Amino acid sequence: MSSDSDVEAVLDLVAKRIDVLRLLDGERVRKRTIAEELDYSRSTVNRTITALTDAGLVDDAPGGCQATVVGSLLAEQYDAYVRGVADVLTHRQLLASFPLDAEFSPKVLADAEVSVPRGSSPYEPYHAIEALLERASGQVRVYVPTFTNPRGIELATRLSAEFDVEIIFDRELVRELRSDIPDEVETLSQLEKFTGYETTDGPDYSLIVVDTESGAEGAVIVHSTERELLGCIVTGAPDATRWLEQRYSDIRAESERLDTLP
Repeated sequence: MSSDSDVEAVLDLVAKRIDVLRLLDGERVRKRTIAEELDYSRSTVNRTITALTDAGLVDDAPGGCQATVVGSLLAEQYDAYVRGVADVLTHRQLLASFPLDAEFSPKVLADAEVSVPRGSSPYEPYHAIEALLERASGQVRVYVPTFTNPRGIELATRLSAEFDVEIIFDRELVRELRSDIPDEVETLSQLEKFTGYETTDGPDYSLIVVDTESGAEGAVIVHSTERELLGCIVTGAPDATRWLEQRYSDIRAESERLDTLP
């Protein structure tokens, strides 16, 4: 098992010479070509190849230099890490509204469509959510701690008329719905394809997982403590949707089935 100092040394080397590892990934390249491609001096190339070879990241042979399996894997992991950091920094203003202990994965941000209210498009997040739901071709699973869209129950009712729909409500939201719009929730609860749950231990953000013709898609919807919609993150990336499906399953496992809403 590598020591912490060994790991730090290799991480530092990969970060400094990731350009060389990328160039050498998959094919042998002569040192002269490395110098030309990366605009390095020959002495810099020699020192770099020696350091990468000593670390087991590059194979230096008469026919040229090539990244080893270890070198290729570390370069791939490093690039993935950099992309993840860039995604978090790009959307940090929206993420900053999460509670400090929020359970959230950066996988959700990769290749995602992030919508926030803008001056000229204040309803952009609503449109993104409704567009996701309109792509449904199968089961729809939703966890919702609060409704920021007054059409929420209407959308759920329309979807439940055609597809299997599960909704996990925050318990306080169930009380509000029963009090404020009893007729609408009664209509929803009577639909055969609708199943309701309630919980007191869900996250502060809403979560949607939708089966579409192209596969699973999902979304995280971010609210303020005043129930203002701050933005939504819509994704169809496989790693992201797997995380969303697992997160939904974890919430449902701690929820209670609602026999009836009203």
